[in-house]
Amino acid sequence: MAYLNLEDFEKEISSSVSESDLAKIPITIVQTLTFVKLRVPLEGGEFIECYFNEITKRTSFALISRGKRIFGANNPVLSLSKERVDGIFIPLRTHRVINLYQKQSHSRIS
Repeated sequence: MAYLNLEDFEKEISSSVSESDLAKIPITIVQTLTFVKLRVPLEGGEFIECYFNEITKRTSFALISRGKRIFGANNPVLSLSKERVDGIFIPLRTHRVINLYQKQSHSRIS
């Protein structure tokens, strides 16, 4: 399912973040009439950049750590249903990004 508009995209990101102990409040980096780029800060200084273009319906999610994109998903074709991952509810669109972040966070602690 594709997002219908910018508002739907922002609502889904905000909803996901509100149910996460790992993510902080999304910050709007750029917004025009047709696209939005959000940054979701994470514990540990990393962040997820989330992009949506309303005209082309393109989405992009990237996990950024130390200024480098370490994982990304462009136009992921996944269900919008929610799944529980280590106590965090997130849309499946961002499941892989958060999962990767969690694995790296745990490996740094070990």
